[in-house]
This record gives sequence, structure tokens and C-alpha cells, in this order.
Amino acid sequence: MLGLSPVPAENTWLDRLARVYLVARDYLTSFEAARRRVFDRDQWISVLLAKYPAEEYLCQLTGLNHASNSDELTAAYMERFLNVVAADAAEAIRRAMAGGSDGQRRWFLARQVVLRAIKLVLVPPAPAAPDATLVTDLDNIDPESAAVLLVHLAADSLRQERRDDEPRFCFTSESLAMEMIANNLFNDRDDNGDLLGRYRLLWMGYGSRLTKFPPRRSPADMLQEATGISFDQLTTLGFAYWAHIRSCSPGDQVKLNAMIMPEITISRATIGAFLDLFSSTPASLAAELRGCPKPWQMLPIQDRPLLRLRDDVVVLDERYLVERVTRGLYWLVHDYEATAYGDKARNKWSQSYSEMIERRVEDQIHDMAPQLLGGQSAVFTEEDLEAAFPGVRNIDVGVDFGSEVILAEVVAGTVKLATREQADVTSFREDTERLVLGKARQLYTTAANLLRDPQPANSPLPAPARQILPIAVQGGQFPVNPLTIYYAREQLTAENLPPPGPIEPLTILDLEELEGCQALQQRRGTTLPQLLDSWRRSKYGDVAFRNYLVYEYGGQEIGRPQDVQAALKESFSIIQQLLGVDSGER
Repeated sequence: MLGLSPVPAENTWLDRLARVYLVARDYLTSFEAARRRVFDRDQWISVLLAKYPAEEYLCQLTGLNHASNSDELTAAYMERFLNVVAADAAEAIRRAMAGGSDGQRRWFLARQVVLRAIKLVLVPPAPAAPDATLVTDLDNIDPESAAVLLVHLAADSLRQERRDDEPRFCFTSESLAMEMIANNLFNDRDDNGDLLGRYRLLWMGYGSRLTKFPPRRSPADMLQEATGISFDQLTTLGFAYWAHIRSCSPGDQVKLNAMIMPEITISRATIGAFLDLFSSTPASLAAELRGCPKPWQMLPIQDRPLLRLRDDVVVLDERYLVERVTRGLYWLVHDYEATAYGDKARNKWSQSYSEMIERRVEDQIHDMAPQLLGGQSAVFTEEDLEAAFPGVRNIDVGVDFGSEVILAEVVAGTVKLATREQADVTSFREDTERLVLGKARQLYTTAANLLRDPQPANSPLPAPARQILPIAVQGGQFPVNPLTIYYAREQLTAENLPPPGPIEPLTILDLEELEGCQALQQRRGTTLPQLLDSWRRSKYGDVAFRNYLVYEYGGQEIGRPQDVQAALKESFSIIQQLLGVDSGER
């Protein structure tokens, strides 16, 4: 596996959680050979790009990118394509999709390669001399099928040579390890409803109750100062554009009038300000994408996931759009504070935002804590630990479940751009130190203190802990997979961590996963230690916890924590009001 290491017959990560996408050579090599031609990717790209205007391709690719998020829509596009291509090409595709080429089943569409095809259209390569017979063969191809071919041709160009002498990293070649880590980061996703509810809680609730690092104004007011748009208007407009693309099926019109609907109560000036923040024109996007040659360099689309086509708007990437109006709001204030008030103000804002995340996690942990007789709290805080163990960096919050003690340390940061887009190993090592290893040291210091026998008189525990479960809660983004777990454990083992005693391996959870635990506790009474213990014993114990939740509990059937659900309901009510939609309409 990844380095010719022997593994069991089934590997959960690679066999169940990873997909291999279809590339042009999987079916065009044999197609061309049957016509006494040699497959030439550049020729195919040149002929196809000359067939239709860039705007037509951008709209078709938008539909394909939307479909890449849905197995059902992807299958529908595949059938439409198979019905119009030559019979021998269709047969080669079916064979490749079934794994007949090399034993690896293929997937018809992948979000990464659709976005790279968008770049191909906007920043076309130098034209290749076309083969006249190829031009004839493609003379009657329709725009949708031509766009599908461009996606597969773009996929065909995403190749990277592995040198025999390249450094090893996480039990495989460094370049392959970082490719998988970048893939993990790109394909990481939270439920859209969870994002809307969670960030309403953070910005409109927790943001007004900060005490350690109070901001100069409420976070919602700072956001409006930075953008000229209120929190509710930002989420409403983002949701409205998102809802349009989410409703599209194959063949539907993906363009939407920029003003969305006549009944909308948000002013044209505000909508214009929103589009100034989150949209590009084809020309401006092309200029930005010229500097993005690497496979994971998507920042221009991530920053501006909307495309402005005169009076219309196209949602190039719906996942980036939702992220920009939820977790991405932090960066709007961050950049504004730096520009308007300087680095000191920017750093202060980062501290305030970190406190928002920390307080949210502490409340979630408190909600999952057992109820003790006599009204005593099973929860202890950093301040409680400081009283018992002064002079060391203590963790944010812990819970005494009796037989097990949960320790949680929260970090609001996220991986750097070089890790996410350039798959840079030095950047990843630095991110791991900042987001995981440093937090692990704090957790293990507290764990060692709570194993002392006897415990200090003012310890939050009456006796040494019987079992300790340390958790690093990620408020931002960190990739969790067998490679990153291996690397973190390798680094900690080199420091003789964890310390001796009944301490479980470090668990890394994000906010979505913690909400899943909270929802299960509220709905089924399943405790956090029970969930973590069951996960570790399952076949998903060496991959991200969210995969265990999906396969064991059915993903969305878990539901949402009560406060997230209430915040989501409030968001929908406000969205309906601002859009001028009656609450009875759908």
C-alpha cells in the first residue's frame, strides 16, 4: 500500500473512502487505435476548444461540477454521454468504470478535474495542429458531450512522475503522501445546514459574549464594517445562488439573473457589493488562473466561486460558495482589520475568533457531560486545572465520566495555503506542529498530572484518572487520514509521548464531528467515550472519525444538536424574509 507495504486484503481508506476518476486515455487510446490514429491529448483539446465559445463551455462545466457532488447526477450525465459517443468508446468506458482496465473501478466525474477543465477553457494551451479526420469525427458533437470530454482530457494531464530516489514520508514516497494529503483537504466537506447553523451561533451568539479577548465591536458589526453587508444578507445571498445550482439537473439552465428574484428585499447596491466580493468575470478569473499551474491550485475559484456573465451569475463551485459565506467570513474581517487598522488589530481579531470557537466547544463538551448527583459538575476548565497544577500550560476543558476522563484542547487555526494548494511537505510539517503536536503536548501534560497519586487537594478529580482520552478539536481544517495519523504518532513517539499510564492515542476531531457526537448524545444517550471507544475498535479506527459516523449511523440520520438545529431554523426564516418568499412556499 502506497509504498509496497503488505496490508490486509481490504484497506478501508483506499478501498471504501477513495475513488479513481476516469481519464481520457482510458477509452480514447483504443478509440484512436481503431481508427489508425495515435491518441494525442493536445490535438483533442485544440479541436474541442475551437468547437464552442468559452462561455458555453463554462456553463456546461458548471453543470458537471454540480453533478460531481451527487452520485445520482453523475450517473445521469454518464448515461447521457454513453448514449451519444461511438459504440466502441462507450464499451471502453463501461469496461474502465467496472475496473476492467487495471482492477480499479473508475468514477465518471471528479470535482478537482472539472475545475481544472474550467482553467483549461479560460487559459487554453497553445493550439496543436489538428488532424483533419479528428475534426471530422467531432464535427457534430454537442456542447455537453464536448465538455465531458474536456473534463476527461484535463484529468489525463494531471500526472506526476515518482522518482526512485525521492524522500520517504509517512511510509511512502513524499510526493505521493502529499498528493493524498492535498486530496484529503480539497475533498473535505461539512453538511451545508450544519455550516449555516453553526456559524450563526458563532457570529450572532458567541461573538457577543467574549471576555478573554473582546473585539473592538461585535463580530457581526465588524463584518458589516468590512464588507458593507450584514451577516444575514451575506448568508441569504449565498444561499440563494447556492439553491439555484442545487436545483439543476442535466440539461437545465445554470445561469441565474444576478438580482435573483423580483421579490427580494435586499437592495441592488448590496447585491452588487456581494458580487464584487465573491464573483469574477471570465477575463479576471483567467488572469488569476494563469498563475495556478499545479493540480490543487484553486484559490481564485475558492475566493470568488461565482462567475459574472453580464446580467447573469453562474455558481462555478457550490461548495466553495457555502464555505465563503460561513467559515470564510473570518477572512473578510481578518483582511479588513489588517488593511484598515494594522497587524495589531488583525491579531486581536484572530484572538477574538479563537475565543468564539473555544467557547463553543466548551459548551458542547459541557452539554455531553454526565449529570452528577447533588448537582456537582463533571466538567473542569483550564482555570480549575491551573489552581491544581500551576506553572504549566493546561488544556481548555475536561470531563470526568467516572471510568474515563475526556481532555479537550481547542485550536481555531487551519492549514496554510502551501499545504492545501502546493502539497508542500515543509508547510505540512509546520501545520502539524502548530495545529496538532503542540496541542498534544498540552494534553499529555494535563494527562500526566491527572494520573498523579495522590491528586492535589484542589484537583478536579478525587483520585487518579483510570483512563484518559485526549482530543485535539480543530476549529479550522486539518487533514485526518492514515498518513497524517502515522506522522503525528511518529513525531510524538520520538518525544516519548504519550507519557506512561492509561492514556489513549490522540484523537483529532473537527467541529462537524463534535456536533455529530453531541447529536447522538441528545438523541440516543450515547456518551462521547462510548463513541470514541467503538470507533477505535471498528474498521474505521485509522481514518477520520466522520467516516465512522457516516457508515455506522447513516450520516445525516444522526441529526443536528438542538442549538444548531434552532439556529438553522432561524437562518431559514430570515432568508425567506429577505428573499421575499412566503414561509409556505418551497
